[in-house]
Amino acid sequence: MKRWSEQIEIDAPIEHIWKLINGSLEDMQKITPNLVEHEPVTVTDNGVGSVYKQTFHVGKRLRTFEVKMLQFEDQADYKKQQFSYIHGGLFEITSTYELKKISDDKTSFHYQTQTKPLKWYLGLFMLLNRGGSIATRFVQHVKKVAERELANPS
Repeated sequence: MKRWSEQIEIDAPIEHIWKLINGSLEDMQKITPNLVEHEPVTVTDNGVGSVYKQTFHVGKRLRTFEVKMLQFEDQADYKKQQFSYIHGGLFEITSTYELKKISDDKTSFHYQTQTKPLKWYLGLFMLLNRGGSIATRFVQHVKKVAERELANPS
């Protein structure tokens, strides 16, 4: 299993960033532009156990995943989403978005992801994959989008 983790401070209110993570499809596409569909399959009262159908552009193809919410918290000063899905029958991907309010206009964003191979031989290939730069680029992208939106409201 490989794990990546990155944390960054964003000059934006916690609710603004949460909207990019847990808002409408249009809001979510701002940080995940290859997301083309996000439809509820099963929704629970507290979010945990909810299942969504998400479709992404992966190269020239569309890939659909069943995404299960493992953790969900939506407090004024703290928000968290952890979800899991199976990618191509080969990997179980678990990702966590965690937001902590620092001040009215500053938020800590912690992103974690782990990839668990479902076939023993895939673990050998994962030893060669560093992937940490993906986590770094993602948190920097979220920061850029959130801060740019506040600087240039539409």
